[in-house]
Amino acid sequence: MLLAALGTEQESIRTWELVRTQILGVARSK
Repeated sequence: MLLAALGTEQESIRTWELVRTQILGVARSK
């Protein structure tokens, strides 16, 4: 995750969006 953030802005944005989706999914499952 940290390494991805060091990449290009587009890559970091995509990574964060995926992370957000996963976090929201876990929150919803709870």
